[in-house]
Amino acid sequence: MTDDIENANDENVNEDGVTEGSETPDEPVLSDEEKGALLEGIENGELEVHSSKGPVYAEVKDFVISPRSHIVSNSLPRLDLLNGQLAIILSKTAEKLLGMKVKVQAGNIEMMDFGTLVEREPKALLINRFTAAPLEGPALISFEGGVVTQLTECFYGGKVAKATPRGNNPFTAGEKRVVNKFSESILESIGESWAALSPIKPEATGLFLSTDLIDGIDASTDIISSTFHMIIDEEDWAFSVLWPELTIHPLLPALKDQKRDADAAKDANWRSAISSGVTDSVIRISSQIGQTSMLLRDVAELSAGDIIDIENPRRTFVFAKDVPVLEGLFGVHNGQYAIETTRWLAPSADKPSQ
Repeated sequence: MTDDIENANDENVNEDGVTEGSETPDEPVLSDEEKGALLEGIENGELEVHSSKGPVYAEVKDFVISPRSHIVSNSLPRLDLLNGQLAIILSKTAEKLLGMKVKVQAGNIEMMDFGTLVEREPKALLINRFTAAPLEGPALISFEGGVVTQLTECFYGGKVAKATPRGNNPFTAGEKRVVNKFSESILESIGESWAALSPIKPEATGLFLSTDLIDGIDASTDIISSTFHMIIDEEDWAFSVLWPELTIHPLLPALKDQKRDADAAKDANWRSAISSGVTDSVIRISSQIGQTSMLLRDVAELSAGDIIDIENPRRTFVFAKDVPVLEGLFGVHNGQYAIETTRWLAPSADKPSQ
């Protein structure tokens, strides 16, 4: 029995050592045509796809858009634009202040409460508080300790260092003065970049450590944080401008770039009021009596008492503030020159020049 099995196996092996009736390693299991037909059958549902839960038939389900059509977003596109303008202006003023090439770029905008922001920031932190009349309430400029060190070095002519954490070393009086001067440049840039949206007057009101109690801002205050990056000698140094939502609340619709929703009733009232007002307006009415052509030399030789002959006008136009509105026939009525109107001129009609 064993010999018979061995002989049968020998008969299925050809000279190349490949068992007859089996596929060679290089031969594909399915041809390209078979693969295409299989994929097409699965997509249109003609073929069933088996899983551990039984056959699953391919199908296309309806997607209902309406429940997903309204998206609530806290994005502030107008603030993004203002931050970009602020960065351009601040780049120039920072170069003058530090005496070296500085490029300021606008970064991300985040919304969070002040407590979360303080917990996330490093302990070594300087915060410059400012007001922006006529807005009510304070706003802040936040500097991480390493940025304070680098600003001070550059201000006094030092070299640009690598961006490293400062640690818990206290800030010196000189560092605080430099931060105040740089904050003044930021506030001037804010006032200039925001002028198109709302004239504001940013003014510094105090310098605080992150652990200090800042008047008007507690841990639960909602903050809109705008990050800015200063690129100095290819090193990135960041600071943040922090707007409490209550302070900036009057400008939020404009910062969100919200458009006024059309009110059909109000628009109808406006149209009615404007229409009635137009009909009571007093305007100048004029017409052409006639026209003729003359050589320029003849016009130059005219003198007082000369007579210019014109053809007897028949067809003429009536103008309302130089706009042709009526066509008519020129004549005499009750001993006075008059125009008998024949038709209103449509806006698309040829408009003769007066």
